[in-house]
Amino acid sequence: MNHDKFLKKNGWQIHKETNHYKIEDIIPKPHQEEAIKFLKESNYVGFLEMATGSGKTKAAILSAYTLYNDLITKNEKLLTIIIVPDSYLVDQWFDELFSYSISILSFNYWPVSFFCVSWHVAIHQFK
Repeated sequence: MNHDKFLKKNGWQIHKETNHYKIEDIIPKPHQEEAIKFLKESNYVGFLEMATGSGKTKAAILSAYTLYNDLITKNEKLLTIIIVPDSYLVDQWFDELFSYSISILSFNYWPVSFFCVSWHVAIHQFK
């Protein structure tokens, strides 16, 4: 069974439409560059504590993209899971990722119990 069929069978939605923006065109502001540097230096583990509207989402996307580019040169994979506390932030992340032509595996407003089972299946398949 191919990857897309497996994911659809297990309840995942796959969004592959693209937009005209490219992630390479994002020009980070100085405070976002600091956040990206912080995450890279901490092996991409940490929290971005920045003011509302300061560009945390873009900084996180650029950090993930930087890590992805580092890993792709080593022929390694990257699975990024984004967890946010409310549906407004889910929509914000979806819109932001979608605007930069990033394929989105799934986005949902899941109860915790469903999420735990679903991401376990996705991670297992990803390996």
